Amino acid sequence: MTRPGPGSVFSGTSGTARPPTLPPMTTRLLRLFSVLLCAVALAVALTVAASPGASAAAAPPVDYVALGDSSASGQGTGLYDLSGSPCWRSSAAYGPLWAQRHAARSFDLLACSGATTLDVLATQVPQIPRDTDLVTLTIGGNDVGFWPIMQTCTFAVDDQVCLAAIGQGTVIATTVLPLRLSALLVAIHRAAPHARVLVLGYPRLFELGPCPAPVPNETRRTALNAGADLLDQVIGTVTLAVGDTFVDVRDRFTGHGICAPAGQDWINGPLAGVDTYHPDRDGYALGFFPALTAFTG
Repeated sequence: MTRPGPGSVFSGTSGTARPPTLPPMTTRLLRLFSVLLCAVALAVALTVAASPGASAAAAPPVDYVALGDSSASGQGTGLYDLSGSPCWRSSAAYGPLWAQRHAARSFDLLACSGATTLDVLATQVPQIPRDTDLVTLTIGGNDVGFWPIMQTCTFAVDDQVCLAAIGQGTVIATTVLPLRLSALLVAIHRAAPHARVLVLGYPRLFELGPCPAPVPNETRRTALNAGADLLDQVIGTVTLAVGDTFVDVRDRFTGHGICAPAGQDWINGPLAGVDTYHPDRDGYALGFFPALTAFTG
C-alpha cells in the first residue's frame, strides 16, 4: 500500500458525540495558554492597526491563500492536477473550490501533505503576498502524530498499544501544539496584515457500529474520536484566543465517516493507497467547503 501523507486528525465517530471532558491539568494548561494568547492577540491587533488601510473591510474579489497540511491540499480526492507527490494538491480541495465559486482575484494553494505547524511557518508563510485578503489554514494533525497513530490503531494486535499512541498524541496536543499554532498565526498576520484568517478543524473519520477489518474496532474508533475532539478543541481555543475564526467541520461530516452506509461515506478507508484516511471529493465539496462558506458567505 502506498504510504499516505499524514495530515487529517486522530480520527472519529458519528452522531451527537460531544467533545470529551478535559482532565484538570489539561484545562489549567489551556487557561494558561488563553492568558498568554491574549497578549498575542494584542500584538496582532497592533500590527494590523499600524498598517495603512487596515481598518477597511476587504471587498470581493479577494486575494486568497490556502495554507496547511493534506486536509487543505486536497489529498484523498484522487485528483492531483495541481501537484503530485509530496504535496498532493488538488483542484477539488476546499481552497480551490472556494476561489472558483467566489471569483477570487488571485489564489495560491500552498498547503502540502505532511506539513506541521513548523513546516508551514518555514516554507508556506514566506510565500504569502502582503496584500492577501483571506487566509485559510488546516494544521495540527501531523504535529500530534496523525499517521503513526492511525497506522498503530489500524494494525496493532493489542488495543492498549493503540490507546497508548493516542495518549502520546494528546500530550503533544495540549502542551506543544498551542504555542506552535499561536506563533504560526502571529506570523501569518505579520506576513499579510490585512488578511482575515480562518482555521478549519478536522472531521471525525469514523462512524461507530459494525465495520469489517482492517478498519479499527469500535473500542479504538471511540478513543480516536475522543482524540479528534480534543485536537479540535485545542485548535479552536488557540484560534479564538488569537482573534481569528475557527471553522468546526465535524457537524458537516456527521454520518459520513468510514463505516457509514454505502454511498454516504465521505472518508477513504484504510486500503485506499495515498488517499487512505483522507476525505474524498464529497468530503471536500459537501463537508469542508460549505463549512467554510458559512463563515465567508
